[in-house]
Amino acid sequence: MFEHLFEKVNTFYESVFLSYGKVLSRHHVKIILVSFLINLSLSLGILRISMLMDTDSLFFPVKSQAKIDEKFLKKVYTNETKLSNDFYLHQIADFGTWTEINFQLQDNDDKNILKEDYLIKIKQIHEEILNIPNFNLVCAKRGNECLIDGADLLQPKFYRDFLRVNMKRKSDRLNDDDEIEDENYDKTNVRFYLNPNELTGQIGFTDLTYNLGKHFRINLLSESKNQTEPGYSRLFKLRYNLKDDFETASSDVKKWEMEFLKLAKEISLKNEALFRISYASSHSLDIEMAANIVVDTTLIVGTFSLIIMFACLIMSLGSNLVTAPGFMLPMAGISSALLGMSSSFGLCSYLSYQGCNLIFVIPFLVIGIGIDDMFIIYSSYLHTFKNRGHKSNDEIVQEIISATLARSGVSITITSLTDFVAFMIGITTGFRSVQIFCVYAGLSILFCYLNQITIFSGFLCLHLKRVLDNRNSFLPCLKSNKNNTEQNNSDDKVKTKFINFKKIKKFWLRFFEFLICNRKGKLITLLLFLVYISFSIWNASKIHEGIRIEDLVSEDSYYSQYVKDNAELQDLYPIVMLITTQPLNYDNLNIRIELKNLIKNAQKIDGISESFQLNWLDSFKSKRIDFKQNTTKLTDTLKLYPPYLNDVIIKTNCRDQIRNESFKKELKISDNSQEDIVNCEYEIESSRFYLQYSKLFLSSLDAKPMHQLRKLCLESGLPIIPYSVAFKYYEQFEETLPNVIQSFIIAIESMYIIALIFIPDLVSVFCIIMSMLSIMTGLVGFMHLWQLSLSSITMIELIMSVGFCIDFSAHVTHAFISNGKGDRNKRGFWAFRDVGVPIVNSALSTIIGTLLLAFCKSYIFKSFFKTMTILMCLGIVNSLLFLPVLLSVIGPNWKMHKEQEEISIRKNNLLEHEKQNDNELAHLNDKKNQNNNNNDDDVSHNVI
Repeated sequence: MFEHLFEKVNTFYESVFLSYGKVLSRHHVKIILVSFLINLSLSLGILRISMLMDTDSLFFPVKSQAKIDEKFLKKVYTNETKLSNDFYLHQIADFGTWTEINFQLQDNDDKNILKEDYLIKIKQIHEEILNIPNFNLVCAKRGNECLIDGADLLQPKFYRDFLRVNMKRKSDRLNDDDEIEDENYDKTNVRFYLNPNELTGQIGFTDLTYNLGKHFRINLLSESKNQTEPGYSRLFKLRYNLKDDFETASSDVKKWEMEFLKLAKEISLKNEALFRISYASSHSLDIEMAANIVVDTTLIVGTFSLIIMFACLIMSLGSNLVTAPGFMLPMAGISSALLGMSSSFGLCSYLSYQGCNLIFVIPFLVIGIGIDDMFIIYSSYLHTFKNRGHKSNDEIVQEIISATLARSGVSITITSLTDFVAFMIGITTGFRSVQIFCVYAGLSILFCYLNQITIFSGFLCLHLKRVLDNRNSFLPCLKSNKNNTEQNNSDDKVKTKFINFKKIKKFWLRFFEFLICNRKGKLITLLLFLVYISFSIWNASKIHEGIRIEDLVSEDSYYSQYVKDNAELQDLYPIVMLITTQPLNYDNLNIRIELKNLIKNAQKIDGISESFQLNWLDSFKSKRIDFKQNTTKLTDTLKLYPPYLNDVIIKTNCRDQIRNESFKKELKISDNSQEDIVNCEYEIESSRFYLQYSKLFLSSLDAKPMHQLRKLCLESGLPIIPYSVAFKYYEQFEETLPNVIQSFIIAIESMYIIALIFIPDLVSVFCIIMSMLSIMTGLVGFMHLWQLSLSSITMIELIMSVGFCIDFSAHVTHAFISNGKGDRNKRGFWAFRDVGVPIVNSALSTIIGTLLLAFCKSYIFKSFFKTMTILMCLGIVNSLLFLPVLLSVIGPNWKMHKEQEEISIRKNNLLEHEKQNDNELAHLNDKKNQNNNNNDDDVSHNVI
């Protein structure tokens, strides 16, 4: 059944491309012009392309619970609803609007930055930053003063009253017998610096682990160098908190940030002899991402030139000055690919579909796929050119072009369709950046395929006409001698070739024939495969998950250095908020007990700190919280610890208009009209409590406490949710692997169906799928070996790789089935021989096309180069060695194969029999001639 179905399907596809080839051979100039004009009109849409640069939208899961909770938090806790507008860093719903500058010493021998001289110098730089115009208008404030984290540490009393006092206190606590210092002393006793302001009465609150880093400690008297170094730290950080409301954030704040970045760069260069300075702002990531996507023009020109030279060299092997393709044919193939890419970008722009920074990798991807199709078409052309008949030039053109497309059409259709479907599958992932890339890449491949069978195939007609007209490939105006050209047209009669690889080719053919056909060779191949797949699985199991922020920007970006310094010098454990989403009766003692029990149980979760919590309920010693009729007692109590004022949202329901406007303003409430304040009823619409992580893995393991907190809140029966600004990162870590697995499963199912359409045989499709799984397993394993992690960026590359895997495997399997001569061993080797060269050429051209990306400073481009290099190498090994061996063992062995084998055997026997008869006849003729010679000698002797 499969044999008959394959013949029918193959015949149908060949007839379609055969008919198209006849049309193309007659109207190739018109088809080229029409295709070019369509591509040009679509490409003009690039002029209106729009880019999406928001990191949250691109690189975090679309269906993110953390982002939903963040929207709720921003909606409820606004400046209009909170009891106070004072700014506290731990209360913001996201990372806020800010600028930061980090100071480290350049001297490797002296890394302690907590010296009085250094602090004075940093203070001078701090005052220089404060002189940037309009800072007082754009800064976030607490008690009508701009809040700058770390500025309190530049005051003399921090050095004199805090560091020195705590140095003596710490030294006094050590007994004479104590030889080991308490490692947790600094974290538990001197983590926070409280600095009361004598004028305003506000208390400055500085977390030293944030501003001085994880290496901060109080020195002992013996370590203080005559009390000149009472403390030790390698980092000093200043954070300038800015307003984050929409109006200012979109104008004045952003302008101030830009001025800060300019000044920070000048400061960094001016003080590089003393300090190593890194800096950033809240918009730095978006700014640097935008700069990172601009591909260097020389990079594209260099890649284009390399590909053309490689294609010219490969396509010219075994040819002469007439049959060589010159520059026209390779340029037509590469231009067809680039036109397909530009048409895709233009069409998406016309449809107002935004792009992202990842789509700038597509030109290098499409060039690789286009070159693959070009080599397959040209290889078929060379095969049909050898077997041309003696007809008129027009008839020969029609015959060769039709046969070329009939022979290669199925292969390039499989290539393009599998790649297109692989990218369409990528749209189902939960990351916006992956979806955008897959849409742009899928359409690019579709247009590239259409251009290859129209524009490139049209130029192939022109090339064939030039060859038949005996014109020089590089100077078509020169016409060669007809007799010499006809002699050179046959590859067997070419006397002058550019390069001759016959000896090398024979050696490798014998070597691979041994590995594919010989039992010992198959055993060696099996052992190699077991080593390879075991090594790949072991490495794949160790691959890391998640994207690093510094990977989104260039290596030499100031933001990259800032992120690295933070990661190296700080241990920042995220704050977790527990937020009530509905009003609760806090006056009810049972409700308060349930809340406190929930917080205690949350602190028992592994990864959540047991010692840290901020709970506004602790401010109320009595059993009652009286606020329903009058909120004065509530607000007065919360004012004892000012941050708590922003942790309670009061909602009021009144019958008449409030007359006491000052009280209304104080409460920051917006309510219905009422006549007297006594007639109002109040309720706490929402409140929040704080916990903190106690350890981080920077992987999907960090999501475990998050899920346990969510489960605990859900099972408590209280309307409460956990939220942290870090939760969306943990969701990204966790969602990457399931999305990759989901894409793989859908891809396998889809590729199975596609393979069945073109190769309707279950065993053959099984071999293709096994080869694909082998390549993908090896790819993930070697990605870990080359220090790549699973992220939304590499997920794109893995989805892309599925199509390439099927391409390689389908070409070999199709050649194995369609070659009707010989047993499995012979057909396996002949499949390797027939498609091996096009596959190797395609893989090499793809590697060369991405080679210059290795010299980029962008992680996006570097990871693409690494992935493509690994994929091409594994594709060659699996499709040209492991797959032919597998097919030679379990591949289809249909009746037509056996008949062809018998016919081949009979032909060989007949040839041997004819050869034997010819030898016998020649032997008899030799004897007869010898007898005649003897008779002539006798006659001569008699005459003499």
